[in-house]
Amino acid sequence: MKATSRTRFAMLAVAVLAGGLAFFSRVPKRERPDAQARLQTEPADAGAELADYSRLTVTAKGGTTELVRQEDGGWRVTGPVDAAGDGEAVSALLQELRHGRFKSKVWGSPSRADLAKWGLAAPQFRVQASSSTAGAAPLALNGGFENPYDGSYYVQRDGDPAVYAAEGGTRFALERTPFDLREKRILSVDARRVLKIEVNTRAGKQTLVRRGSAEWDLEVPARERADEATVNRLLASLNALRATDFPTGNEAARDARGLNKPDLRLVLTLRDSVQPIHLTFALNSAAVKPVLFVRVDASSPALLAEVAAPSLSELEGLLEDLRDKSVLHFKADAVHQLRFDFPQGPPLVLTRERSDAGSDDRWELVSPARRPGDALKIAALLWSLENLKSVAQDRAPSRRSSVRGGRRVTLLGWHQEELCRLSLGSSVAGKPEYLEAQADGRVVVLVGERLPHWPSSSGAELAQ
Repeated sequence: MKATSRTRFAMLAVAVLAGGLAFFSRVPKRERPDAQARLQTEPADAGAELADYSRLTVTAKGGTTELVRQEDGGWRVTGPVDAAGDGEAVSALLQELRHGRFKSKVWGSPSRADLAKWGLAAPQFRVQASSSTAGAAPLALNGGFENPYDGSYYVQRDGDPAVYAAEGGTRFALERTPFDLREKRILSVDARRVLKIEVNTRAGKQTLVRRGSAEWDLEVPARERADEATVNRLLASLNALRATDFPTGNEAARDARGLNKPDLRLVLTLRDSVQPIHLTFALNSAAVKPVLFVRVDASSPALLAEVAAPSLSELEGLLEDLRDKSVLHFKADAVHQLRFDFPQGPPLVLTRERSDAGSDDRWELVSPARRPGDALKIAALLWSLENLKSVAQDRAPSRRSSVRGGRRVTLLGWHQEELCRLSLGSSVAGKPEYLEAQADGRVVVLVGERLPHWPSSSGAELAQ
């Protein structure tokens, strides 16, 4: 080997060695492969339970959050704002603070310079938990810098001078801001307690009133049945709204966000509650990214939040769909007789008889000729009639003549009372796929292909 090559090789080896020494000089001793460095540690007060701690203080990312446990076990943020706490986030934080185990011990007696090097002289975050319960010692943890070697971070507990390394994933549960620890739900109401819903949009007003335990009626703009499933989806959607931010500002600032001229207002009246809940929605579509502001007046002070902008379209879609589109309202078990009338010829009549306990009901065709009916086919027909939906409704009496004299089915109960009646008319002009019909005094529009198979006057399709 030439002298020049040997010299270059020696210089390269020295450079690599110097770089390695420089790297390991920056890494704490616990990062070197030392089996004795793998220590497991947790707070000495092993007898205290999470429920014993009633106050929390979290300082992180430039903000300090104060929380107090309520009598019902929930948490409330008392600073920097007064608001409900996020129970899941607080529970995760307490769990990690109380029962979290460190990855390893870094240094037993660090100097001030060591603490500064690891971000603990001026901690990146600090968590404190205290309790009024005897025997539950206070807990406090300081969090420092992340170690780029393995993604862990440095921590130190009050009362213990040692510095430890914690798994990087645990930092998320501890380093929490006021927003992180605040309840994001803007509404949490038991749908069963809602008695009345008042809706005010730019298109008009609607009022829904509960009837019984599960059914709803529309009272405004016209009194009619409401679709229970849609009302329940509306209430579930309101409960599912989550804040993406909590803006601050005075009334003038709120008006500037459009809440003085909202896109949607809702008023919920609850059972056993004197004060209704007012929700006001305003969409700021002029921003680069549309923002939906929501104001909730259920208590003082009112809550102002930002939520995902598409939420307004979802709510408006549900509000447009509140009318019950069921064509007939009956329960299949209540039907004793089916009568089909045709433009010509005798009616087709089917009667159900109750069988002995433990056996199926028996259907019989009694007109135009008596013979046994096929219970499965008739049950399928009843199911189709019960689930038949309209695409439009029209109460105008002038249109009712278009469905007179056509095919008709009448459902009678066990005391020969009329349960409901459906009369089929002609196709809608220009839209042959749609059919006009009259159901219990209402003119409705049906999709022809969704109609149940209409039996012939002989009823052969429904006979055994």
